Amino acid sequence: MSITNITFVMAVFNKLDLTKNCYKRIREIYPTEHIVISSGGSVDGTKEWLTETSEIDENLTIFHDDDRLTFSDNYNTAIKLVDTE
Repeated sequence: MSITNITFVMAVFNKLDLTKNCYKRIREIYPTEHIVISSGGSVDGTKEWLTETSEIDENLTIFHDDDRLTFSDNYNTAIKLVDTE
């Protein structure tokens, strides 16, 4: 199933297991849709996992800031990376 006009957006902070599970579930249902994940200051391995995953998933865009971002700043950063309407 390809929608092609949707991008899933996730703003995350730590909670790597939850992030992995959410990503995995989205990929099970929508294997080729675009996902943007923004991590604002995660220090639990999220940055490394995102980097590794984005290297094998061409439909995943990531952003990581080493500084802790507010949820709004984190989410708004992700939204700026969306290329769908």
